[in-house]
Amino acid sequence: MTNQTANPARNPTRKAEFALLLVTLSWGLSFPMIKGALTQAGPYSFMALRFPLAALILWPLLGWRIPSRHAILPGCLLSLLLGAAFYAQVVGLQYTTPTRSAFITGLSVILVPLLYPVITGKKPGRWPVIGASIALIGMVLITDPGGGGLNRGDWITLICAFAYGLYVIVLEVVSKKHDYEDLIVLQFLPLTVVFIPGAMTESAPIEWGRHLIWGLGVTGPILALTLYLQSRYQRYTTATRAAVIFTGEPLFAAVFSFLLIGETLKLIQWGGGVLILAGILAAIRR
Repeated sequence: MTNQTANPARNPTRKAEFALLLVTLSWGLSFPMIKGALTQAGPYSFMALRFPLAALILWPLLGWRIPSRHAILPGCLLSLLLGAAFYAQVVGLQYTTPTRSAFITGLSVILVPLLYPVITGKKPGRWPVIGASIALIGMVLITDPGGGGLNRGDWITLICAFAYGLYVIVLEVVSKKHDYEDLIVLQFLPLTVVFIPGAMTESAPIEWGRHLIWGLGVTGPILALTLYLQSRYQRYTTATRAAVIFTGEPLFAAVFSFLLIGETLKLIQWGGGVLILAGILAAIRR
């Protein structure tokens, strides 16, 4: 961990955690946009279009970076975990609501403190664990899943939670050993081509309507932005603290889903949002 300073503007950990909060806000906007886009394109087709668009935005900003060969293995591992998480999330969204999807994706906040000591050999810390527990209660309340158990989309989205929990931990470890620019390139380059064969096998044709165009136009740049911010800044905090910050995702997803597609929020859900914010504050406590 880098040295702390009295000035928050010069505190790399605070700056990093603010960047991760911006990532979380952007993810929340992605859920309803992807849900709409999937009415006009299959999951493979959507991903095959979204990742190249993000690459066209991000790679030139990195100066067409050619990564070091020493970063190839960790970069490809991150790409595999990230691709599995994104694909499971997009497929799951075909069968469940954006808010439920965000809640289940957020279950990675439980997995990170559990897996963190196993993978890194370090304790996650008392306050991040307390924050994770508070945020978990908040996620349950904000999504108000109701009865009926898990549907098909929920089960598929669980794969996303497991993959992303591992991704967050692995990223903390490897980002302290390799340049973040190398890791970014090695993550998005494989994902620009891996979904193309699947897109060619989808029976439903792509419909170039406003839902798909807006979905790509918003979530493509969001993908570029969030991949950049997380790869660059997560190394200045811990995986557990980052995971708790990411619990804000269902709160933002619920708000954007209400504003964009009319999903309503109950009083108990707003209470869950307050608990999520409380959990984040507890996790980043010094």
